[in-house]
Amino acid sequence: MGLEEKLNNAKTVDFFSDLSDSQKKEADILACVAMLIHEKRMNMQMTQAEFAAYAGVSQTMVSKWESGEYNFTISSLSKLMTVLGYDIEFEEKKPEKKQKEVASSALSSGWNVRNSSFGSWDLPMTAMA
Repeated sequence: MGLEEKLNNAKTVDFFSDLSDSQKKEADILACVAMLIHEKRMNMQMTQAEFAAYAGVSQTMVSKWESGEYNFTISSLSKLMTVLGYDIEFEEKKPEKKQKEVASSALSSGWNVRNSSFGSWDLPMTAMA
């Protein structure tokens, strides 16, 4: 059996199926922050040790940041983003299709939905250089 056939017959595994939506979102945010830090360091053409000196932390800490192993506090993330020249912004998550359908149905039924459907709040990080 060739490699292509093995790949076609391989089982798909969802490593995140046991995680809650909140845990998945947290992992996603940490991955985004890790990528942002790594890309900034690479754009500055610095080693982890050089970047650590620039940021005022240890090389081990930079490694944890870039691997997604560090669980930032709001304070530590805010300080790091300031050092890197980024802002953190929060946006309201747009209603999903199901919410729009419920709102549409409510309007046709005569309900006042102006204040009855707030949707969900999402906290995506938008880095702005």
